[in-house]
Amino acid sequence: MPPLLCLLTYHGIKITFLLVGPHRALAPGVKYDGRIGEIKNYRYIVHYPADGKYTIKRLPMTKLGGRDPVTKLKIIQVVHAF
Repeated sequence: MPPLLCLLTYHGIKITFLLVGPHRALAPGVKYDGRIGEIKNYRYIVHYPADGKYTIKRLPMTKLGGRDPVTKLKIIQVVHAF
């Protein structure tokens, strides 16, 4: 996936540059530039009952498809959301 492009206008001239930096999350356990990816579930989010009681019913889930839930960037390329 290519980095994000940023467009600016300066005195009528359009400037395009790439956003690259440490804000991009790494896949779990991946080492890069002295950082290690946080162990986090990028496959799905389970929505537990608000009352916290035990249930045998199916719990609703949100499939993430390998994306970070905050930034919506694809972190794990192999995961598909079907």
